[in-house]
Amino acid sequence: MNRQFLAATLVASLVLAAIGFRAARGQSTVQLQPAAQPQGTDLQAIQLRLEQQDAELKQLRAQVGALRSEPHALPPVGERMQMSSAGDVVPASTVSPQPAGTPAVFELRDRLTSLEKRLDANDAEASGPKGYEVGSDLKMSASWKNGVQFQSANKDFRMHVGGRTQFDICMFDNDPALLVSPAVGGIGPQPDSLDMRRARLRVDGTMYETVDWVVEYDFANFVSVPTTNVQAPATSNPAFTEVDITWTQIPVLGNFRAGNFKEPIGFEHLESDSFLDFMERSYLQDFVFGPFNGGYTPGLAFFNWTESQHNTWGIGIFGNNDDNFGYSLGNDYAVTGRLTWAPIYDEPSDGRYVFHMGVAGSARGADENIVRLRVRGDRFDNSGKHAASGLDAKPAGLGCPVGPCAP
Repeated sequence: MNRQFLAATLVASLVLAAIGFRAARGQSTVQLQPAAQPQGTDLQAIQLRLEQQDAELKQLRAQVGALRSEPHALPPVGERMQMSSAGDVVPASTVSPQPAGTPAVFELRDRLTSLEKRLDANDAEASGPKGYEVGSDLKMSASWKNGVQFQSANKDFRMHVGGRTQFDICMFDNDPALLVSPAVGGIGPQPDSLDMRRARLRVDGTMYETVDWVVEYDFANFVSVPTTNVQAPATSNPAFTEVDITWTQIPVLGNFRAGNFKEPIGFEHLESDSFLDFMERSYLQDFVFGPFNGGYTPGLAFFNWTESQHNTWGIGIFGNNDDNFGYSLGNDYAVTGRLTWAPIYDEPSDGRYVFHMGVAGSARGADENIVRLRVRGDRFDNSGKHAASGLDAKPAGLGCPVGPCAP
């Protein structure tokens, strides 16, 4: 009886012990799970911070690389750079804010911002205008631009050497019946002709940034064609066309010119012969602007234009001479002025469509008390068969008169 009771008691104790062990095991498992959750959260936070620091380091490396390779590619001072999801460096304003990094990253940011400021200051100083003393560097470099051009490093001194030549050939093929003597109704012989119309050497330049000068000689003037008074070609010295000096950037007045140059009157007169629409100028060139001096006279003039370049003006006093050497004798002068206005100028087409108006006038004294009015024929040649027409107090002769044939 006692043995059976003891055995039952032992079995019951073992069963109760097993049940208690299982309960304790289950209880311990349930208690361990909440403790593991905070540990996983810390690991995720650490991993997130490491990723942020890695992005910050990539950002700093990209900015340092930009500093070394291309300083001008940096963003403005104060605009911080961050890494986008694609790995590109973009302004901070274009990406979403990220959690703050470690103090070391902040320190690196501050140092980089300071470096950007210093670099921007250096760039501003380097890109800004550098002061220099005019005329301090007179070393000239040579290049080709419509002639040989020399200029100093600061471009305060410049010289250009160029010129142009123009050669005329006139050939005729008339009916022989027309070439008979004028006494019987013909025009007489009409030979072909060849002539060097212009052979000019031009040297122009700038001194001290504000002084422009021009010296131009025409070597085609050294031979004058035969006339009724001179049966053989007459030779003379080469004559200058334009020799002047201009002071620019004068307050209010703009520019002041002195020397031998074209008077401010007549658009086609002031236009260079290199850019005329036709081979010859109109009859006004010979009749008014430059019948015996090529249109160049010695004088003094002021001229300027508006900032928009739609308006120009010029006025001057000149010696009223009738030779191509800038020489006159007597107290005879001319005052000449001109105003222009271009209300329409099509910028996109570079002036293809333009409306231009101008008015000019000249009050002139008689050169040596002689007034000569004349125009030449409708062609330029030295065949001796296009007689000058109009009124002339002196014999005009045949062909081109003594002096320049055209400016």
